[in-house]
Amino acid sequence: MSKTLFLIALVALALAVSSSSARAQELTRVYVEARFGTLHIPAGGFLNVGEGNHFNFGGLFSYRPSVEEDYFWNRLTGRLSIDGAGIGGEDIASGFRTRERFYLVNFAAGLDAVQSARGALTVHGGGAIARNSLVLQGFSQFGGSLGSGGFEDACSFFQDACESKWNLLGNYGVAGRFSPVESWQYFFVGADFTRFAGAKNQFVITTGISF
Repeated sequence: MSKTLFLIALVALALAVSSSSARAQELTRVYVEARFGTLHIPAGGFLNVGEGNHFNFGGLFSYRPSVEEDYFWNRLTGRLSIDGAGIGGEDIASGFRTRERFYLVNFAAGLDAVQSARGALTVHGGGAIARNSLVLQGFSQFGGSLGSGGFEDACSFFQDACESKWNLLGNYGVAGRFSPVESWQYFFVGADFTRFAGAKNQFVITTGISF
């Protein structure tokens, strides 16, 4: 069974057996969270970067349009996340290096497969606008923030040394949130896994507030 079919079957099972649906007055409309974790890049996936795991961080805003007593509609959320990662850093010659930056703006819909007043397990899917930029830097004895030596932009030294690519990446994943302190249910921690087109995998730890 493929990973996609397995995920669909898992969600269907969770929806069928879930008996922990929160009461309407306990449902949260808005989540605001900070995210940090890793973005796995397959070999040749972007400009000139090899395979590896790269640190990324960002934030997410999620909105639940309905909190009425309904088995389906009050499980839906709209999700908007912005994540950034620093990629690369390989020295390509004496005094030069590459620096790559990758940004994801992800628009997705979420469905709570398991739902309670203190947490939820949410499957989500959507599309992300991706921007990948590559910059060549050269060392200057007068560079750096204090002017005492450091790397500076060297894009004008070589043709096509710096470039930028835009892409649209479909994705799907699963996220979990939990309020560890019952009296502070507006505060939550969690984790989120997303698989993007091109075998790109993102795993982040999340923390934030709800209201």
